[in-house]
Amino acid sequence: MEKKRIWAVLAALLAVLTTTQAVAEFQIEDICVGSHDSVRPDISGSIIVWADGRDGGFNIYGCELSEPEDGCFLIYNDDGSQEYPRIDGSLVVWENNDKVYVYDMDDEEQGVFLVGDPSSEKRTPAVSGNIIIWRDRRDGDWNIYGYDLSKEQGQREFAVTDDSANQLVPDIDGDIVVWHDTRDGVVNIYGYDLAAGKEFEICINEDGNQLNPRVSGNIVVWQDGRESFTETDIYGYNLDEGYEFVIAEDSVSQSHPAIHDDLVVWVEAGNIYGYDLSTDQEFLVYDETDGANYPAVYGNQVVFQSNNDILMARRQVTGDLELLSPDGGQAWMAGNTEKIEWSSTGNIETIKLEYSTDDGDNWVTIADSVDNSGSFSWQIPETDSTQCLVRISEPNTPDIMSESQKVFEIFTCDPALTADLTGNCEVEMADFAVFAEQWLTSGRNNQQ
Repeated sequence: MEKKRIWAVLAALLAVLTTTQAVAEFQIEDICVGSHDSVRPDISGSIIVWADGRDGGFNIYGCELSEPEDGCFLIYNDDGSQEYPRIDGSLVVWENNDKVYVYDMDDEEQGVFLVGDPSSEKRTPAVSGNIIIWRDRRDGDWNIYGYDLSKEQGQREFAVTDDSANQLVPDIDGDIVVWHDTRDGVVNIYGYDLAAGKEFEICINEDGNQLNPRVSGNIVVWQDGRESFTETDIYGYNLDEGYEFVIAEDSVSQSHPAIHDDLVVWVEAGNIYGYDLSTDQEFLVYDETDGANYPAVYGNQVVFQSNNDILMARRQVTGDLELLSPDGGQAWMAGNTEKIEWSSTGNIETIKLEYSTDDGDNWVTIADSVDNSGSFSWQIPETDSTQCLVRISEPNTPDIMSESQKVFEIFTCDPALTADLTGNCEVEMADFAVFAEQWLTSGRNNQQ
């Protein structure tokens, strides 16, 4: 691994000398910088959250990356200290005075509310979809509990694990919950599948402590002390294929890993490093200070605490896009749903979609940012034009784009055309066939 680090440094130096691109380049941006303390950031989509001390005690603040001109905004303030915020989609959770709270940014009317049994001590929450988890001391030791927002009141709270030892620092993605656990004398990594209702071992090692697990998809990462209790490394485990692997090991300690999709990040000597699982490449994310800590990652964006500020490192996106459909000549009826399809190369994570009805003179946003899945179901707008185009681009790199090769048509259908039985805005033999098939039949259920 040391040789790998040396080669990475040499490659970075060569990139500077030749002005070619290194393995990974990051643009550093200030998110919240000031005289007050800002700590423990998290990120989901285009929203960053953190604990912010500008008002005296810590409160929860956020930043919308798609609207940077609006700056930071308050999510919640109250007596006590709001700490350890986590976010998934529109749901923000945090700890305050040994209680867990949740706020749905898409449902302001509901407001902030307490999660679970108010009499129990709760800490370090995490959230994925409708499920909130935390460590809970109602049974004496620390155990993992959960809360399902999709269920009726009174049926939402549940125990994930209640072993007599301590289960700590939980994380969740989808149906998979992970935590570090003291039941074996040292600290090991365990998991639980909510869909299967089954607990399982992830890393059981008697030679040291395994700490601070994080999960994304089928990959779990953690801080591993099997080689040294004080100089830990970063390990991973593939849940689908059942094997463990080393991500980063060095003579100095690596700690506090985070993961999203193929990108793993961690703290090393006060700097932030990363590893791309899809390319097996390690790289430096941030090294301008020795005070970087607590990274979180989403897509190509890494947020972290630098001393007492919140910064973001945005990974430079490379690659190409090719719009496959609509490529010109289509006739799409308003109100129908049609597939926009494309192909891509490189490390493009998200796509912005737009359309034009005047051959590209003006553009209307379909979606600011969707996953780069290769397709998007678009409900065709109510408009009439033969000069339509669709354009796709990387949201933060507009030069990476592709649009329809030729114009296509969007049309509305005259409601007076009542003889159109197939819904294609034309009266033809297919409509007559439907009519003939149902000739002299009744649609009244009591006459069938």
